[in-house]
Amino acid sequence: MRVDSRDIAILCSRKIEVCKKIFMNIKSQCSIQRDIPWISKVEEANKATKIILVCLKISRLSDDIADAAKTAGFSADQKFFLVIIHTTEPGVDPDISVPMQDERILDVANILYSENVGCYDCQQNNVAKSKISSWFTETK
Repeated sequence: MRVDSRDIAILCSRKIEVCKKIFMNIKSQCSIQRDIPWISKVEEANKATKIILVCLKISRLSDDIADAAKTAGFSADQKFFLVIIHTTEPGVDPDISVPMQDERILDVANILYSENVGCYDCQQNNVAKSKISSWFTETK
């Protein structure tokens, strides 16, 4: 599926269904009604003006980010908004600092999630919701 040239594209290349479920939960909490296609390769985005890369933290964050960008096929100058999903247990504060400097990353939103709880009602997720809302609002 191709995206209109002035639209948004969401890329995710690993654990797509899990990431989509979590991201869509946050998106619905932001009252964003737009349907956005999920794609696995950047070339499917055609000429989308804004691209969101969803990355599930599985191991070392810097490795997960680099792998997600590489697998999605980002070029050296392709810019994107990074959404990182951290799977964590209640009471555990994960390290949300992005340990690498990648000039392609325009902004980062961190979502804290648990399989048992879902998306946490916490300050970090409130920040993520605000950033995601802004990203969609600025696209209109």
